[in-house]
Amino acid sequence: MITEEQLQLALGSRRNWASDTLLSTLNALDTDGADLVRENWLTHAAVLREGNGSLEQYTTAVKYVSLKQMGHSNQSAYSIALADRYQQMVAQGYDEQRISSSVSAYHKGAMVQKILAQSTIPFWMLYQDEQSRAMKTLVDLMLNAKSEKVRGDAANNVLTHTKRPEAAKVQLDITTKETDGTTELANMMRRLAEGQLKVLKDGADVRVIANLPVVDAEFSTITKEQP
Repeated sequence: MITEEQLQLALGSRRNWASDTLLSTLNALDTDGADLVRENWLTHAAVLREGNGSLEQYTTAVKYVSLKQMGHSNQSAYSIALADRYQQMVAQGYDEQRISSSVSAYHKGAMVQKILAQSTIPFWMLYQDEQSRAMKTLVDLMLNAKSEKVRGDAANNVLTHTKRPEAAKVQLDITTKETDGTTELANMMRRLAEGQLKVLKDGADVRVIANLPVVDAEFSTITKEQP
């Protein structure tokens, strides 16, 4: 379920729209894929903040895109997300071609297209801040957890997530080049985790590793000083 804080954060400059009614409406969704709709609503809220559409239009577009992600055809997604409008067209005797034309026009609309474009962005790019916080948590557990097993597991996770890919794809090199700073940061975390594991295996006082100079570094992108 969505919390008021999550809703306000997603709306940003339009947080005054985060009413109890909106929160209740989103949390009351009980159709197939309701959790996906709520997740997409928060994830793609930039479309709402930066556009001219209403809350209702945005919510409907999110439902449509979510249904598409679940495998529905354009017309099937339209008939569910815009059920009243679809039923009205059927009641008025619209033939298949005319209905298909209306569905196509909606699919090509600016708001739907923006949400569709955002939905193709990999989650690892959308949640980079959360990944950073997760790594901070792992390092904190690695150094400070009371359980030796928890410290060891956390250290192994740090090593796993800072391991360089065995084979880099050429196409990835276009958008994910490592800077000297990020390489140094990854190496620093690996050294820290390796040292922690060695201390645990040797049975030494775990506080020894906490006093190593490497832990003074901040978990942010490291950049070299300009000459």
